[in-house]
Amino acid sequence: KRPACWLIWQAVLDGLLQIECMQHSLLLLSIALLPRALPTSAPVPTSAHLRAVLDWLVLKGPKPNTSWIPGESLPNSSAWTLVSQGHHKQVFRTQSHMSGEAAPVPIIVKRSTRDAKKRCWGNVVGATDFFCWGDGHPWVQRGRPEDIIEILYLEYLRGKPGVPELLGCYISYCEHDSAQSDLTSALTEVRRCSAKKSRRNQRKNFFWMLRDVDGSPINTDNRYHLEPSTVYESLAREKPVELALAILKCFRSFSEVGGFFLEDLLPKQFLVTETPVGFFLIDPPEPHSGLVATLLNASTPHGYAGDGLPVKPCQAHEDCPPTRSHHCCCSSFNESGRMGIEPSSLSRYYCGPYGGAPEAMGHCKAVAVSQPPALATRDQMRCSPLTAKTHIFDVATKPWLLPLMANHSQAVRDLLPQMRDAEPSMRPSFSECIAFLHKKGSV
Repeated sequence: KRPACWLIWQAVLDGLLQIECMQHSLLLLSIALLPRALPTSAPVPTSAHLRAVLDWLVLKGPKPNTSWIPGESLPNSSAWTLVSQGHHKQVFRTQSHMSGEAAPVPIIVKRSTRDAKKRCWGNVVGATDFFCWGDGHPWVQRGRPEDIIEILYLEYLRGKPGVPELLGCYISYCEHDSAQSDLTSALTEVRRCSAKKSRRNQRKNFFWMLRDVDGSPINTDNRYHLEPSTVYESLAREKPVELALAILKCFRSFSEVGGFFLEDLLPKQFLVTETPVGFFLIDPPEPHSGLVATLLNASTPHGYAGDGLPVKPCQAHEDCPPTRSHHCCCSSFNESGRMGIEPSSLSRYYCGPYGGAPEAMGHCKAVAVSQPPALATRDQMRCSPLTAKTHIFDVATKPWLLPLMANHSQAVRDLLPQMRDAEPSMRPSFSECIAFLHKKGSV
C-alpha cells in the first residue's frame, strides 16, 4: 500500500482531491483550502546576486546582471511631479513607455540627496563591515544608509505581496553638488555620466524607480489623529477578509520571509489598493536577520531589541531598550532611562487598549543556553528580541490594522486573541494566520 505522504503529494501534483482512504480526507481538504494565498512568486535572489548588487551600489564592482530597465526609459525631468522630500531622498511621480506595455506605465522615481562625501566605503579599523560615516562609527551602530537598504530590500523580496516592484537603479558620478542641481541636469548626469570612472566619494546622484502601485493612503492627512481614509474604511467594511489577508501577506513578506523589522510602524508607511485588494509598505524596514542582514553584517547572535540595539544580558526589564513610542505604546524616557508603560500624547493615537508587545516595551526573560563541557543547559537572563512574532502582536492590536477589519468579520475577530498572546512563542506565524482566514473566512 502506498504511504500517506505519497498520496498527498500525488494529489497536489495532479490537482486531484480524490482520496483512497477516509483517514486522509481531512488533511487533503486542508491542503486544497490553503492556497491560492500561499503561491510561490518570483524566485528569491541568491546571495551572490545580492552581493553583486551591493558591490555596485558601493562602487566596488560593475553593474550586476538584472532585469532592470535602462535609464534611458526615464522621461525628461520636466515630466516629474514632486511627491515628497525629506532629509535623505526626494520622491517623484511620472510615466514611462516600457517594452511590452501598451500604455505608459506609472512609475515612482526616488533620488538620494545624501552627500556621498560623508561616507567612507573602505574597511574601518574595529568595524565588522565596510559601511561607515564621517564619525567613524560602523554601519551597524550609526547612520544606516537607507537608500542601500531600500534597493536590497526591493531586489531581495521582488514579486512578494506588499513589496513594490523595483524597475531600475542608476548612479551618476558627476562632480557638482547634487543637492544644489536642478532635476534636468541631474537626469542628464544619469544618461551621460554613469559610465564615467571616478573616485568612490564622488558618487553624487543615485536614482531608483518603482512601478507605481497607484494606491491610496490608509489614513487621512491629519498626522496626530487616527482617521482611516475613505478607501481604507470602505474596504475594511465591505471586504474585511480580503483586506486582512492583504495586510498579513505584506507583513509576512518583509518580516517572516525577509527578516526585516519595521519599528517606525505608522499608517503613513502604507498604501492600499482596491482592485485587486492590496496592502503595500512604501518605505524600507530595517534588516534584523536573514540574507540581507547577513550581507550587510548587520546580523547579531541573539537578534535586536529596541532602538536598533543588539539583544544583551539583563537583570530587569529596565535594562532592555524599548522601541519607538508609537510602536511600543509607551511614554518618554523617565529617570531610569527606560520608557514607561503609560501611553504618550502621540502614541495613544496609534495604540489600542492592548498597548505594545512586551518585547517592544523592553522585556527581560530567562533563556536556556548551552554551556561546555557537557553542553548542559542553564538559564540566562536576556532581553527578548524583536521578531516577526512582534509584528504578529502589532497587526492584532494596532486599531488601524486587523482590529478595523474585526469590526466587520467574525473570522478576523476569532484570529486576534492568539495573535496578541503575551508570549511570542504562543503567537501563530503569519503563514498560519493566512491559512486560518482561508479556512474560516469567506473571500
